[in-house]
This record gives sequence, structure tokens and C-alpha cells, in this order.
Amino acid sequence: MADVKISALTNLGTAPANDDELVIVDKDGGGASGTTKKVTVSDLLSSAGSALTVTDGGSVTESSVSQITVGTGLELVDDATDGHVTINSTVTDTNTTYDLASAQSGSNATITLSGSDATSDVVTLAAGSNVTLTDNGSNQITITAATSGSATTINNNADNRVITGSNTANTLEGEANLLYDAGVLDIKNAGVQSEVKLYCESANSHFVSLKAPAHAAISPGGSYTLTLPAAYAASNGQVLSSTTAGSLSWTSDITGNAAGLSQTLAVTSGGTGLATVPQGSVLVANTADTLTALEGVTDGHVLTYNSGTDTVSWSAPSGGSGTSLDGQKLEYIVSSSALTAAGDYEGLVLKVGDAGNTLTAGTVYYFDATQTDWVAADNTAEGTAKGVLGIALGASGTTDGVLIQGVYYYADAAGVTGDVLFLGTSGAMTATAPTSDGEILRVMGQNIDNNIVMFQPSQDFIELGAAAATTSIDDLSDVDTTTVAPTDGQALVWDNTAQQWEPGTVSGGSFDLVNDTTPQLGGDLDVNGNSIVSTTNGNIAITPDGTGAVVLDGLSYPTADGAANQPLITNGSGVISFGSTVKATLQGPVDGSDLDVKIETSAATAAGDGEGVVVYFGTGATVAGKVYTFSSGSWVAVSAATGGEATTKGLLAMALSNSGPSGGMLLYGVGFIDHAHGGSPGSVLYVGDGATAGEITATQPAASTEYVRVVGHAITTSDAAGSKIFFSPSQDWIEIA
Repeated sequence: MADVKISALTNLGTAPANDDELVIVDKDGGGASGTTKKVTVSDLLSSAGSALTVTDGGSVTESSVSQITVGTGLELVDDATDGHVTINSTVTDTNTTYDLASAQSGSNATITLSGSDATSDVVTLAAGSNVTLTDNGSNQITITAATSGSATTINNNADNRVITGSNTANTLEGEANLLYDAGVLDIKNAGVQSEVKLYCESANSHFVSLKAPAHAAISPGGSYTLTLPAAYAASNGQVLSSTTAGSLSWTSDITGNAAGLSQTLAVTSGGTGLATVPQGSVLVANTADTLTALEGVTDGHVLTYNSGTDTVSWSAPSGGSGTSLDGQKLEYIVSSSALTAAGDYEGLVLKVGDAGNTLTAGTVYYFDATQTDWVAADNTAEGTAKGVLGIALGASGTTDGVLIQGVYYYADAAGVTGDVLFLGTSGAMTATAPTSDGEILRVMGQNIDNNIVMFQPSQDFIELGAAAATTSIDDLSDVDTTTVAPTDGQALVWDNTAQQWEPGTVSGGSFDLVNDTTPQLGGDLDVNGNSIVSTTNGNIAITPDGTGAVVLDGLSYPTADGAANQPLITNGSGVISFGSTVKATLQGPVDGSDLDVKIETSAATAAGDGEGVVVYFGTGATVAGKVYTFSSGSWVAVSAATGGEATTKGLLAMALSNSGPSGGMLLYGVGFIDHAHGGSPGSVLYVGDGATAGEITATQPAASTEYVRVVGHAITTSDAAGSKIFFSPSQDWIEIA
């Protein structure tokens, strides 16, 4: 009969008990009785999830079986009946691959391969061109190792393992290139920050890691994305810069932007006490491991170090009311603000004095060498008015100092704006010059604006004589005219040993020029509207030394005489010399009232060139180098042809230009004609009788009723381009009979 389920058999009567046995007879070999097999009913009808072991030739229903155990050498075969798997013993080899063509299972199914040797068993799932592992409904596909702690491997090729279960919890291993094209790769973790390690090529000895920040370090807003640049950096040394949206780009501006750092800068490397640095601040380590941002607040302030507290801070420039350039004894103070209060100052300060004298600010003192300290200056005596003077800046000359040159602000300065100030009495300055006999006249400086005084004591002083406002030269402190009385012709001569001026004779003689045999000018001689003259008809000789020349108003004159009758000529560049002829220096015409004499420095070489007697009157068109006769106020080209008397006689001239008589007509001289004359040097030239009017020729006209008139002589051989002639027309002409 056809195969049916045991539960569908109707001839069993009552349902079989669990301990009943089902006898299965194997009828192989054409229906002959074979081996019988027994199966306990409880094994066939057990509840879902129980295991079933089927021996050779057995057939079971899958619906209630959770596990099928196949013995060695057996094969599971689908018998083409829905829900049935047949176990055959057609395969007797051990360690053989079993092909599961198809199977069904209502619940979990386990395929167990058992063998006695150590060779691994392999299960191959063959399902056409694709094999799909489908999850169990809980989104899980589980591959479990039989032994805890051992590795579970998918493809255990040691050179190309794709994914390998690791002995380390929560890790997978792989040794092949990973190609993942899903678009987003999530790397999660089991409680530590995720990271990607990139190892070196040498036995994986070193790595570089990309690691996510710790949860506590991530700012509010949570996750973010960094987008890499689309290309390489444009030049070496560029760095990655990010926008607030996480877009990375290459840049050379490491300060933030072209204008500099526009926001506060976080300080994260070393030190405490500082989170950000405001723009324009200076970082200072004022104490160990502590950074301070010093932000400037006032223009002109400087960084000042305090050795007592070992700190640096912004402060106004030190040293009085300005910046101090300190020396050993001298300081130069430049004020950073306007002088507006009594005692304000700037300038050169001297800090000396060890006698302990108490000074009064604003008072003028002199330095007393005997006391080695400052004493109030006074103009009543030389001893209290000479030497180094200065304005006290405080009570101590060594601590506060004395202003020896500069500007000082008084509540009410002496005099008025612009007044020159002199040394007064008891350390005061005055705008009134002393006049009494024996007083010292010494300039202190000038009142600038009724408050500020420019203090610049003169190094000279004068002791006034017996008469008010009059002094003797001997009253000068560095002049001595009493030890040796001066004599006539002497002058004050400096004595370097005595450091004073004394009467004496000037080296080289007296100051009278007549007594100086080798006088020299120290500058240009200004005659002041006068003349340099001689007396008794004497000559004034000007004789340069050596090859020098006499130059008068830029013109250099000859240093030697020329030949007889030679004139002085100039080369046009300021040099005058004796020349052989006037011609060598004349250029252009010598103008007369009716005619000019034209004399050139270069030879005539082109048609119209010429020199000699030239006129410019008349009318008519002309061609340079042709000959014309003046007739009825107009110049007409000559011709001695038959009947040509009117064009042969009269005043003849050679045209010097193509612009008519205004360009010049040569009456007599050397000219250059524009045509061939047919002769040789020295040939007599006549008015021509040819077809072209205005030409002259070396061939005398001979035909009846033609005319003969001599116009000059050839200087150069005939040339079609023109020739040089001596133009000297005869005043006679002849008609041929």
C-alpha cells in the first residue's frame, strides 16, 4: 500500500500504547522476506521536542521529531513524500560528507555527526546557486562552539579567514580585505570606547588608532560627523581645519582666519588656572603649573616684571612720568602723557650727590664739587652760577635726580610765552637779564607756554663789568688778556694747555691780505657790486696752474696764442680756440637786407645744396637743383632752344629748394644741380637747349636761332643724380644766325 502516517491506519483498532512495538519488514530482492526491524511506538509518537534514533531502512514522520541521530554510514534521504525522511545504509564509508537535499522542521532541528576518528566532519548545505541562513524569528543566527572558550570559525583558511570567532569576548577576527558596501559601518562596544587600530606591515608590531571620545567628554548635542576634504592638500605644510558643521578642509591659516584668532582659545595642554585665552592677551606662567592670560587694557602700558613677587603684569611705564632708559648715573625719561601738573617733566636726568643735601623740586641747583652735592644756584657770584646746572625733581639728588636738560612744568613759569630765561637768585629763573656789576649773565632756556620751560642751560656765562649792561672781553671766563697784554696786530689765540684764549700772533703772519704771500679763498669771492681793478695802469694777470685754463662764465679760453690773423672761434660746447678761417665756424646765411651770403661747414652733395649769394624774392614754382631766369617778377626755367631768348637772358639763379624762391635762389657760388651736365671737371657750362627746361649742359647750343649763354663751370664729373658746379652766369648771351 501507499505510504501513510501511522496515525492514519484504521485497522489498528485502538490506538497503540507507548510500549507497543511496530515491526517493519525489509523486503529487498524482488519481494523475498528480509530482515525485520522493530520500533517502539513511544519513539514514533513521542511529544514534540524528543529525540529519535532511526536504524537502517527506517522511515519516520518529522512533525513530532526535534532531533534525528544518524549512525555511522547512514544517509538521510527524502522519499518524495511530504514530511518523510528515509535513512538508508547505502553509504558505508566513514567520515563522509552527507548531503541534506531538503528538510522540514516545525521547531528546532539538530544535525549531529558522530565518528570515532579525529577527522573533522563537514556538513554541506546544497541549495542550487545560493544558500541563505534565515534567522529564528528573534533576529539571531547563532553558531556555537561545542567547547566553551574555543573558537568558532567560518572559513578557517589561515591566509584568508573572513570572520573568525575569537577566544576573547565580544571580538571577531579576520585576515582578508573587508569590502563593505552598505554605506554606514557601525562599530559598537560592550562598555568601552570604540576604536579602529591600523597596524604596520611588520608582524603587526605597531598600530595607529582612531578612538571615539569618552561619553562624559562629549559636549551637549551628542554625536557629530567629520567630513574629509575632497582632494589632497594644495601645498606642503597645510593642516586640516573644521567648520562648525564638521566639514574638514586643507588650510595654511593655522590662526583661525585671515584676521587672526577671532574667538577665545582653549588651553588644554599643561597647567591649571586658565580655560581660555582672550584675543590680544599674553600667556604667562606666573606660578608653577599655572597659566595666566594677561589682557592689555590701556594703550602705552608695558609688561613689567616684579622680582619681589616673581610675576609679570601690565603697567604704566616706570621712571617718573614717562618711560625710563636707565644708565649708571643718567636716565632719559620720555613721558607717555601730556605734562599738565607742577613737577611733570621729561628729559635727561642726572642722579649724583652724596652729602645728603635736601633739595626742593623745581629749584635750580649747581653741582658743588667741594660738597659733591647740589647747592642752590645764584647769579650774584661766579662760583654759584657756573658748572653743571639742573632742576631738582625731588628732595634727593641721588634718588629723585636733577633734570639737566629737558622740559619742566611750573605752576607759573617765569616770564611769558617765548621769553628767554636767565639764572636769577636763590635757584630761581627770571625773564629779566641781570645788569648789575659783578652779576653773572647765564641763559637757562625759554618759556614755552607760561607753564612749560625748555631747560637747556648755556655752557657760557658772562660776569658783568662796572657799567650796567657793558662787559669787557676779559670778563669771559675762558679769556685772559691781563697776564700778557695784547699788542697791535695780535689776535686771540687758543692755548690748549691753559684751556683759554690769550693774545698772540696768528701762524703765517698778520690778517692784512697784503702781508699774505700765498692767500687762499675759503669760498667764492663776492665783489659785492665792485670791480677788480689795478692801479698805475697795471695789468690784471690770471694764470692757471699747469694745464688749467681760464674759464669766464663757463667759456674756456685758449692757454696759448694762435697764428697771425686767426680769429677766436667756439666749438659750441664752451671751448674757445684760435681757428684758421671764418668759414670753419659760420653756419647758415649771413643775412643782409636784400640778399644773404650762405656759407656752409659741409660740402654740397645733394640737389639744391649750395653756398654763396642767395636771394628770396619773386614768385613761381621751383625744383631744387634746376636753373631759372627772373622775368616779370617770376622765376621761369631756362631754355636756349630756338626762339628762347626770353628764357635765356636776364637774372639767372639755381633753386635751393622745391618750395619756390622763399627757399632761396643762388645767384653766385657753389651749387649742386639735379641732372647730368655731360661734361668733366672744368667744362664750361651753358644754358641747355634740350627737351627739359631748367637744365644746363657742357654742349654749346649750335642750331640756328638758338642762344648761347655761359652759366659756370663743372666741379665734378657729370652724373645723372646730379653734379657740383661753380655757378657764375655771364651777363651776355648770343643768338645763333
